[in-house]
Amino acid sequence: MGAKKVTLKEVAARSGVSLATACRVLTNNGYPVSEEIRERVLNAARELHYHTNGAPALANEVAVVIPTVSNLFYTALITGVESVLAKENYSALVYDMDSIPAAGADEFILQSALSKGVRGIIAASPRMYGVLHRNVQRLKDQRVAVTLADCPVSANDFSSIFYDYKKGATLGAEYLIKMGHRRIAYAGMPLERESRSLRVQGFREAIQAAGLTEERCPVLTYQGERMRDNRQIEAGAEMAEQILQMMPRPTAVFAMNDMVAFGMLRCFRRERVRVPEEISVLGFDDSPFAELVTPGLTTVRVQSEQMGRMAAMLLLETIRGPGRNAVQLSIEPGIVERETAARPGGSRFRDE
Repeated sequence: MGAKKVTLKEVAARSGVSLATACRVLTNNGYPVSEEIRERVLNAARELHYHTNGAPALANEVAVVIPTVSNLFYTALITGVESVLAKENYSALVYDMDSIPAAGADEFILQSALSKGVRGIIAASPRMYGVLHRNVQRLKDQRVAVTLADCPVSANDFSSIFYDYKKGATLGAEYLIKMGHRRIAYAGMPLERESRSLRVQGFREAIQAAGLTEERCPVLTYQGERMRDNRQIEAGAEMAEQILQMMPRPTAVFAMNDMVAFGMLRCFRRERVRVPEEISVLGFDDSPFAELVTPGLTTVRVQSEQMGRMAAMLLLETIRGPGRNAVQLSIEPGIVERETAARPGGSRFRDE
């Protein structure tokens, strides 16, 4: 028999930290951890010989299911997944749900992945959650590990990594309110996903806590022809046109994600509306292009690449030790300040 493979849980126990902290240190993602804790985790990993080399005994592919490759949030998530898998001689087999006909796409992807003999599935698309839960026993029988990424709800059947979308939206709205905005529009796609509903809940709670009304701070959801995820920029541009027609006009807009925000910036530029002098724009995701657009997009950070790394580590833990209890980890939100948000009137200086 070969030597027993060490798990992340054992490293965490040896170093006296939480599973999440051990995961963050070992993925080397820059998450703020004290040097003393970092050394404890790294020393424990070395003592236990945590890192494994050599290819797995069976197929070395992992299916990664995302809603759309056109959203940079998911391309960054895939980068994080692949950075961890590559170290263990695994590779990612990516499924883009937006490229597959909607009817039966979840069943098609599951069957395709299983037919290829994958060792695991990382599902970052809510459309896959149902079919995975319905096939728990089948997945166990075939020894296929599953991790849910970007999963905002409790999932006891599988380990998951999630982001606190409600808290992130509350933080973003509070950021604009602290700047002095009292007319803030929220703009997003239809609330067909839990993560979208949680963002709206967080936004509404923040404006209510500040004594503002939804009449002053409306929630807009795209009402045009049903659009696929790869058309969110166009949806953002259309909602920006709607906002420009409001009287009085909002002084700030909080976009559901950076893709919607990019569309809004494009519309405002076309209509010669100055950002942030005439209207502030706050995104959500901190996607790779957020710092490349002009002006640079101020946004709520989701850390999708870190999410991908942690999802891959959780999956590898399940592959090494099938039957272990599912683990749920979370990522905390933060604001990334750039150039699209300012006080009403354009000053980027804000109260602390």
